Amino acid sequence: MQDHPTTVADDDRPPGLSSHRYANEALHQGAGVSVLTYFRRGHPARPLIVFVPGGGHLARIAYGHPGADPRDFLDHWLGRAGYGLLALSYPSDHPATGPVQPDMTSTRWAMAIAEVTKAVVDRHGLAPTIVLAGWSMGGKVVPVFARHAARIGLTLTCFLSLAATPPIPGLGNHAPGGERLTEQGLWDSGAPLRDGRSRRQLWQAELDDRSRRAGRCAIPPEIYRHDYLCGTPIRLRGQVPRDGAGPPIDDPGAAVGDLATTDFTAHPIVATIVPTDASDAAHALTDRAAWALFSLRGLYQRHLAATGTNPTELPDTAWRALLALFRAIPDTLSRDAEGGHFFFVGEPGAKATAGHMADLIAAAAEATRQIAELTAPPAVRRCPGDGR
Repeated sequence: MQDHPTTVADDDRPPGLSSHRYANEALHQGAGVSVLTYFRRGHPARPLIVFVPGGGHLARIAYGHPGADPRDFLDHWLGRAGYGLLALSYPSDHPATGPVQPDMTSTRWAMAIAEVTKAVVDRHGLAPTIVLAGWSMGGKVVPVFARHAARIGLTLTCFLSLAATPPIPGLGNHAPGGERLTEQGLWDSGAPLRDGRSRRQLWQAELDDRSRRAGRCAIPPEIYRHDYLCGTPIRLRGQVPRDGAGPPIDDPGAAVGDLATTDFTAHPIVATIVPTDASDAAHALTDRAAWALFSLRGLYQRHLAATGTNPTELPDTAWRALLALFRAIPDTLSRDAEGGHFFFVGEPGAKATAGHMADLIAAAAEATRQIAELTAPPAVRRCPGDGR
């Protein structure tokens, strides 16, 4: 396992604060987008986990900053479990990232991270088997990423939702009067919400809560502001109206097309890690059900509709087993996480979340295997109780 990130010493800012990239970060190009990458190799028998952050944040939220205790971040515990990590940050106003691209769409970002993932896999001689893990806004890329990953030779086994928002326009909190943009045309997470507080203030309060629960501060506030927070291309949020550099355009069709909301055939099986605190009520109350639509419909499209398998021609034992399996998936592929939106930050949450991720990766693979077996042509089908 690699050492914890160290900073490129290029200024006289306080320790832990960097205007530029950490020593183990690099910029890669994909689909005309500069992607800030962090890569740590895992055990060859384990799939590579690709992490995509939410709005307003660099992917450093998964691997930490110089001088931090590595136990407070997912990367450490995933490494202990043998999983490699590729964490990808979108272009933003943070100087560590590539040039600002305020009008970048979700489609382009999803294609970029798929191409960068393929380049990293090829460069390091890794197996093409990957798991996508998305936090918050990171869930919006799933269908396009899955579709493009398959085209370029990657095998996506599942998507892990870490309080992630499904690719449906209209989900998420909105500032009164529309989202405010920065001078560079990016989504401003410092704008006030309906109660007068900004998202950044709410995020800091949640991180303070994580520190209280862990008994130590995982990310000091000053470091959080300088090393983690950033402006976000507004269209990555996948909302209607289509905010951008010009006047907002009320175009639901464009939003649905950008997110590939209805492309269920491409959609991978989904496992959810769901927060339990009221501070993240929308995810706590709806994630399991919201993601079940995409997960189950994707499985149906790939294993039944797209293959021409007629469920009425399945043996009764296979159909009953398939019915039970589909109905159980939303619960069997979900785990609760103590905390709010940042439940995976701080040693207790990071350790527990990594354990949930490993458990769910195995469970998703087993569910996929069983569905493929139950819907296979008669010559290769194995049904429960057939003695083989």
